[in-house]
Amino acid sequence: MKRITLLFSLAFLFTNYSFSQDKVQISGQVKNSETKEKIEFCNASVFNAKDSLISVAATNLNGFFNLSLDQGYYKIIMSMVGFKTDTTKLFAATADKFLGVFLLKPSVINLKEVQVKESSRETKLDRDVQIVTEKMKAGTSSAKDVLEKVAGVSIDRYSNTIKVDNSAKVIILVDGIEKDQEYIKNLAPDRLKKVEVIHDPGGRYALEGYSAVINIILKKDYKGTDIFLDDNLIVDPDASKSSYIPIGNNFSATLNFVYNKVNVYLKYNNNTDKFNFNTFSSKKYSSGLQIEQSPLTNSDVNTKVSQQYNNYTFGTDFYINPKHTLSFESSLSTQPKGENTSSEIYNVISSLNNATLANDTSQTSNSSNNTSSYNSLFYEGNIDGRNVINSNFTYSNYYNTNTTIFKQGSFARNEAGKDIQNGTNFYLEFTHTFDNKSSLNVGYGNTWKELNSSFVADSSSQFTYSDLRNKLYAYYAFPISKKLSMKLGAAGETSAPNADGRKASYLIFQPYADVKFDASANLILKAKYRSSSNYPEISQTNPYSVLVDLQSVRTGNPNLKPEVVNKISLQATILQGLLSIEPYYHFSNNYITEVGSSPTDSTFQYSYSNAGKYRNYGVEASLTVPIAKNFFIQSNANVYFASIKYAAKTNNVNDFSMNAQLIYQNLKSKTMAGMQYQKSNQKNITAQGYNNGNNDFWILFVRQPFLKEKLTVQLVYITPISWGVNYKQGYYIKTDYYTESKFNNIDILKNIVLLQVSYRFNKGKSVNIKEKEIEKIKEKGNKSLF
Repeated sequence: MKRITLLFSLAFLFTNYSFSQDKVQISGQVKNSETKEKIEFCNASVFNAKDSLISVAATNLNGFFNLSLDQGYYKIIMSMVGFKTDTTKLFAATADKFLGVFLLKPSVINLKEVQVKESSRETKLDRDVQIVTEKMKAGTSSAKDVLEKVAGVSIDRYSNTIKVDNSAKVIILVDGIEKDQEYIKNLAPDRLKKVEVIHDPGGRYALEGYSAVINIILKKDYKGTDIFLDDNLIVDPDASKSSYIPIGNNFSATLNFVYNKVNVYLKYNNNTDKFNFNTFSSKKYSSGLQIEQSPLTNSDVNTKVSQQYNNYTFGTDFYINPKHTLSFESSLSTQPKGENTSSEIYNVISSLNNATLANDTSQTSNSSNNTSSYNSLFYEGNIDGRNVINSNFTYSNYYNTNTTIFKQGSFARNEAGKDIQNGTNFYLEFTHTFDNKSSLNVGYGNTWKELNSSFVADSSSQFTYSDLRNKLYAYYAFPISKKLSMKLGAAGETSAPNADGRKASYLIFQPYADVKFDASANLILKAKYRSSSNYPEISQTNPYSVLVDLQSVRTGNPNLKPEVVNKISLQATILQGLLSIEPYYHFSNNYITEVGSSPTDSTFQYSYSNAGKYRNYGVEASLTVPIAKNFFIQSNANVYFASIKYAAKTNNVNDFSMNAQLIYQNLKSKTMAGMQYQKSNQKNITAQGYNNGNNDFWILFVRQPFLKEKLTVQLVYITPISWGVNYKQGYYIKTDYYTESKFNNIDILKNIVLLQVSYRFNKGKSVNIKEKEIEKIKEKGNKSLF
C-alpha cells in the first residue's frame, strides 16, 4: 500500500509538473532593417505544423511582442503594412525563449515623382486599414482631426460632421463598440492605433441604414486621466442686425479615466443655433391661379430659427481579462421648449391669369420640446484568438411635444402634437477565423419599436404604431488564389408592423458579395454587390393632415413599406490608395419618396409612397496627392444621374457632390492651413421633383497648437466666393396640373467666421506591462535569431 501510495503521489506530482510546463512564453522584438527604428503594432502570427493559425500578438511601442503558447512546434510570421513579410522556420517551443530581433525590410515603390515609402494604408477585402502615424497626429487636437487625414473621410467644418464618400450616414466605433459619437471625436490622438473604414457595410449596419462604418482601434497600453474642452463659435460679422451675432455655438466637455481594467468617461455637450434668412415660395396651377410668397420688406428677414440641444453621456468599459470586455453607456438628450422655435412671415399675393386677387400676410410659428435617452450594454468575448463573440442590448425612448400656430387674413389654426416612442435593439454575433485569410461571421438581431401619438387641431386624433423585426445574417470570406479573394453572404429581416390595427408582414433579403483582385502592387480591383434597407420615419407614416399653408396640407401614409436599394459597383484602388475610382449602379422598385396630388383646383396634398422604378448611376472617386514635403491635395467626388418612374411618368435629376482641399502642414511648428471647397447642397430626387439641403462653400482655415499641443486654436473663414456654390435650399415639385418651388436663401454663409478653441488636460500616458519581463528574458543571454 505504501508503494502504491508513493506511485500515485509521484504520478500526481509529475502530472502537476507537466501541466505547469504546458505554457511557454515566446517573445521577440521587431525593427526597421534600414533605420533600426522599433516597429510598433506589427502583427506576430503563430502557426502550428499544420499551418493553422494559433494566436496573434502585436508589438508594443518598443517593438516587443510576447506570446503565451502550449509546448509544441510553431512558426511565426511577422507582417506590417509597408514592410516585407518575414517568416521563421518551424521551431520547437519547449521553454521560455526570447527569439531576438526581427529586421523587416521596408517595401519601397517608386512612382515617378511620388515615392511611397513604408505605406501605412492597406486595402483589405471588406475594409481599408490606415495606421495612425506620427505625421497624421501632428498638429491635431482630437480624433476628429486625425480622421480628416484618412482617405475617403472628410470633415464638414461648418456643421462639424464626419462624412465618408460625401455621405453623413456614418457610424463611428471604438474597438468595434458603439459609443457616443461626440466622445469618440474628442479622444486624444495619441491613443489611436489604427482606423478601419468600411464602405457599404453588410450585416447589422446595413440593416440599420449606414452607408459607412469607421472603426477606431485604440492602443492597449494607456492609463490615466484625460479632460478635453472644445468650443466652436460661429459668428456673422456683417449681419444686418447685431441681434444676429453670434449665430451658433457648440461646446463639449469630456472626462476620460483609464486605469488597469476600467475605462470611465463622462461627456456634456451644448449646441445652440440661431439662423435668420429669407424664404421665397411660388405656386402655379393649371387653372391659371398663381400664389407668390415673399418677405414683407427688404429691411428684415422673414424666417427665424432657434435651436438648443443638451446632451449628457456616461459610459464605462470593464476589461474582465484580455479575453472579455463588458461595456455600458447611458445618454440623455434634451431640447428645452422655449429654446426651440421657428417662425415664417410672408407677403402673399394671389393672382388669376396675372390679375391680382388678394394681397395678404401669413404667419407661422412653431415650438417644440423633446427628450430622448438610450441605455446600451455590450459584451465581447475573445475565446481563443480565432473565435469571437460580441453582443449588445439597447433600450431607447423618445418624448416630443410641438405646437404650431398659422394665421392668414381672417383664417387661424392651432395644432398640437405629442409623440412617445420606446424601443429595444439586440444583436448577437459570432466570428470564427479559420486561418489568416478565411473567416466566418454570423449574427442574429431583434428590434422592437412602439409609438403612441396624438394630434389636436380641428378635432383630436390618436395613432399607434409598433414593429417587431428579426434579423439573421452570415458572411464567409476566403481566398481563391494568391491574388483573388471573395466574401459572400446575405442578411434577412422580417418586419411585422401594426399601424392602428392594420397589420402587415414583410421579408427583406439583402445579398452581399465582394470579389477582390490584387492585379499588382499599384492596382487593386474590387467588384461589389450590396443591398440596403430603409424604414419609413414617424412623420412619413403619421396619418394626420398637417397644415403647410392655406393651400397645402401634408399627410403621412401608414401603409408605407420598407424600401430596399440594390447596389452594384467596381472599385479600382490605384497607387496604394492615392487614387480610388468606383463606378456604380443603384436600383429599387419600392423607393420611399414624397408625392403630391391636387384634390381641388386651389389645394395640394403632400404624402409619401413606395414609388415605382428608382435608378441611380454615377462615379465616386477619391484622390490624395502629396506635393513636395509639406503640401497635399485631398479630394473626393460623386457624379450621379438619378430617375424615378411614378404614375407612368419618369423624373430625371443629375448633380454632383465634392469635397476638395489643399492642405499645408508644417511638421516642426505643427501648423496646418489650407483651402477647402465643399459641394454638398445636392439635389435629392423625388417622384415629381427634388429637394436639396446641406451647404456649399469655399473656406480658408488655419490651425495652430500651443502650450505643448495642449491648446489648439483653429480659425475658419467662409469666403464670399460664389463660383460652384448654391446658396439656395428647398424643394421643387411638378405635376400635370401644379408646380411649386420653395427655397431658403442662405447666403448668410458668406463672410462667416468660425473659431474653434480646444484644450486638453492630459495626465494619461502609455505604459508597458510586459516590457520589463521581456527585458529580463533578454538579459538572460538568449540570443537566438531566425
